[in-house]
Amino acid sequence: MPMHPFGFKVLENENPPFELFFEKFPDHLYVSVSGEKMSLEVSKNMWFEMIRECREAGYKKLLIEESLSESLTMPETFELILFLVGLKFGCIKFAFVDRCPSHADVNRFGELAGANRGLNGKMFQSKREAEKWLLGH
Repeated sequence: MPMHPFGFKVLENENPPFELFFEKFPDHLYVSVSGEKMSLEVSKNMWFEMIRECREAGYKKLLIEESLSESLTMPETFELILFLVGLKFGCIKFAFVDRCPSHADVNRFGELAGANRGLNGKMFQSKREAEKWLLGH
Protein backbone atom coordinates (compact mmCIF):
# COMPACT_ATOMS: atom_id res chain seq x y z
CA MET A 1 0.00 0.00 0.00
CA PRO A 2 1.55 3.36 -0.98
CA MET A 3 1.94 6.12 1.59
CA HIS A 4 0.26 9.49 1.17
CA PRO A 5 2.45 12.57 1.74
CA PHE A 6 0.37 13.23 4.89
CA GLY A 7 1.57 9.93 6.35
CA PHE A 8 -1.21 7.42 5.88
CA LYS A 9 -1.56 4.36 3.70
CA VAL A 10 -3.66 5.07 0.62
CA LEU A 11 -6.35 2.47 -0.01
CA GLU A 12 -5.86 1.20 -3.55
CA ASN A 13 -8.94 -0.96 -3.61
CA GLU A 14 -11.45 0.07 -6.27
CA ASN A 15 -14.14 -0.91 -3.76
CA PRO A 16 -13.13 0.81 -0.51
CA PRO A 17 -14.70 -0.50 2.73
CA PHE A 18 -16.73 2.71 3.09
CA GLU A 19 -19.04 4.86 0.99
CA LEU A 20 -19.25 8.63 1.13
CA PHE A 21 -22.28 10.47 -0.20
CA PHE A 22 -21.84 14.26 -0.39
CA GLU A 23 -24.64 16.80 -0.55
CA LYS A 24 -23.83 20.48 -0.94
CA PHE A 25 -25.92 23.13 0.81
CA PRO A 26 -25.37 26.90 0.67
CA ASP A 27 -24.01 27.05 4.23
CA HIS A 28 -22.51 23.58 4.83
CA LEU A 29 -21.45 20.28 3.34
CA TYR A 30 -23.34 17.14 4.36
CA VAL A 31 -21.75 13.72 4.11
CA SER A 32 -23.32 10.34 4.77
CA VAL A 33 -20.79 7.64 5.64
CA SER A 34 -21.57 3.94 5.50
CA GLY A 35 -19.57 0.75 5.54
CA GLU A 36 -18.70 -2.44 7.33
CA LYS A 37 -14.99 -2.65 8.08
CA MET A 38 -13.21 -0.02 10.14
CA SER A 39 -9.55 0.43 10.90
CA LEU A 40 -7.34 3.41 11.60
CA GLU A 41 -6.10 3.48 7.99
CA VAL A 42 -9.65 3.24 6.63
CA SER A 43 -10.72 6.05 8.93
CA LYS A 44 -7.79 8.27 7.90
CA ASN A 45 -8.67 7.78 4.22
CA MET A 46 -12.33 8.51 4.92
CA TRP A 47 -11.63 11.72 6.88
CA PHE A 48 -9.05 12.87 4.34
CA GLU A 49 -11.66 12.59 1.57
CA MET A 50 -14.22 14.56 3.59
CA ILE A 51 -11.70 17.31 4.41
CA ARG A 52 -10.55 17.48 0.80
CA GLU A 53 -14.13 17.87 -0.42
CA CYS A 54 -14.73 20.68 2.11
CA ARG A 55 -11.62 22.54 1.08
CA GLU A 56 -12.14 22.12 -2.66
CA ALA A 57 -15.72 23.40 -2.41
CA GLY A 58 -14.82 26.17 0.05
CA TYR A 59 -16.91 24.95 2.99
CA LYS A 60 -16.15 25.87 6.62
CA LYS A 61 -18.97 23.73 8.08
CA LEU A 62 -19.38 19.97 7.77
CA LEU A 63 -22.24 17.70 8.91
CA ILE A 64 -21.27 14.03 9.07
CA GLU A 65 -23.85 11.28 9.52
CA GLU A 66 -22.16 7.95 10.03
CA SER A 67 -23.56 4.44 9.85
CA LEU A 68 -20.65 2.04 10.34
CA SER A 69 -20.92 -1.35 11.98
CA GLU A 70 -17.46 -1.11 13.57
CA SER A 71 -15.71 1.59 15.55
CA LEU A 72 -12.14 2.53 16.28
CA THR A 73 -10.65 1.76 19.69
CA MET A 74 -9.88 4.66 22.01
CA PRO A 75 -6.13 4.57 21.24
CA GLU A 76 -6.93 4.54 17.50
CA THR A 77 -9.36 7.42 18.02
CA PHE A 78 -6.62 9.42 19.75
CA GLU A 79 -4.25 8.73 16.85
CA LEU A 80 -6.98 9.83 14.39
CA ILE A 81 -7.41 13.09 16.34
CA LEU A 82 -3.67 13.79 16.04
CA PHE A 83 -3.93 13.05 12.30
CA LEU A 84 -6.81 15.55 11.92
CA VAL A 85 -4.91 18.20 13.87
CA GLY A 86 -1.96 17.65 11.51
CA LEU A 87 -4.28 18.25 8.54
CA LYS A 88 -5.29 21.61 10.06
CA PHE A 89 -8.88 20.39 10.38
CA GLY A 90 -9.52 22.84 13.24
CA CYS A 91 -10.59 25.56 10.80
CA ILE A 92 -13.66 23.51 9.82
CA LYS A 93 -16.60 23.38 12.23
CA PHE A 94 -18.14 19.91 12.17
CA ALA A 95 -21.11 18.13 13.68
CA PHE A 96 -20.98 14.35 13.90
CA VAL A 97 -23.95 11.97 14.17
CA ASP A 98 -23.23 8.27 14.70
CA ARG A 99 -26.19 5.96 14.07
CA CYS A 100 -24.67 3.19 16.22
CA PRO A 101 -25.30 3.81 19.96
CA SER A 102 -22.56 1.35 20.98
CA HIS A 103 -19.95 3.81 19.62
CA ALA A 104 -21.00 6.54 22.10
CA ASP A 105 -18.09 6.15 24.55
CA VAL A 106 -15.45 6.26 21.82
CA ASN A 107 -17.19 9.23 20.21
CA ARG A 108 -17.33 11.15 23.51
CA PHE A 109 -13.63 10.47 24.01
CA GLY A 110 -12.91 11.69 20.47
CA GLU A 111 -14.92 14.87 21.02
CA LEU A 112 -13.03 15.68 24.24
CA ALA A 113 -9.58 14.80 22.85
CA GLY A 114 -10.29 16.80 19.70
CA ALA A 115 -11.50 19.86 21.62
CA ASN A 116 -8.36 19.75 23.76
CA ARG A 117 -6.27 19.88 20.58
CA GLY A 118 -8.13 22.67 18.82
CA LEU A 119 -10.72 20.80 16.73
CA ASN A 120 -14.14 22.44 16.45
CA GLY A 121 -16.48 19.46 16.48
CA LYS A 122 -19.33 18.07 18.51
CA MET A 123 -21.12 14.72 18.64
CA PHE A 124 -24.92 14.43 18.46
CA GLN A 125 -27.64 11.82 18.74
CA SER A 126 -29.73 13.27 15.93
CA LYS A 127 -29.19 15.04 12.64
CA ARG A 128 -31.63 17.77 13.66
CA GLU A 129 -29.65 18.62 16.82
CA ALA A 130 -26.41 18.55 14.84
CA GLU A 131 -27.74 20.95 12.18
CA LYS A 132 -29.08 23.32 14.84
CA TRP A 133 -25.66 23.54 16.53
CA LEU A 134 -23.67 23.65 13.29
CA LEU A 135 -25.72 26.38 11.70
CA GLY A 136 -26.28 28.34 14.91
CA HIS A 137 -30.09 28.31 14.83
